[in-house]
Amino acid sequence: MRRTYVLISSYILFIMYAVIIMYAFLGVLHLDLLENFVTAAVFEIISFITLLLCIMSFGRGDYVKFPFFAAKIFSSAIYSILVGILNMVCILYVRNPVFLLIHMILFFLYCLVFIPLSIARRNNTAYNTDDNINNINNINE
Repeated sequence: MRRTYVLISSYILFIMYAVIIMYAFLGVLHLDLLENFVTAAVFEIISFITLLLCIMSFGRGDYVKFPFFAAKIFSSAIYSILVGILNMVCILYVRNPVFLLIHMILFFLYCLVFIPLSIARRNNTAYNTDDNINNINNINE
C-alpha cells in the first residue's frame, strides 16, 4: 500500500515538474523563438524520460536494493537539474553547435554513471532471488 502511495506521489511530482519547466520555456521566457530551443527541448525531454524510467523501475516491483535505486534517482535528478540550469543560462548566449556539444557531453557523463548502476543492480539481484538462495542452501547441505 505504501508503495502505491509513493508511486502516485512520484508521478504527480514528475508531472508538476514537467509542466513547470515547459511553462517556463514557453510561457515565461518565450524560448521557442530562439535557435537553440529545439536542442534545449530535446535534452529536456530526455531528462524527463530518465526521471520517468527511474520512477517506473521502482513501480515494477523488482527486487531493488536501496543504494542502487537511490544512486539512480540521485544521478537522474542531478542530471535533470543541470539540464534545466544549462538551458536557462546558456540558451541565449551560446551558439547552437556548442550548445549541442555541451548537452551531449553532459548526457555522456550521466550515462557513465547511470548505466553501470543499472548493470550492477541487475547482476546483484540475479544472485539474491529466492531460487538461487535455496539452490545455494541445497548445495551446502
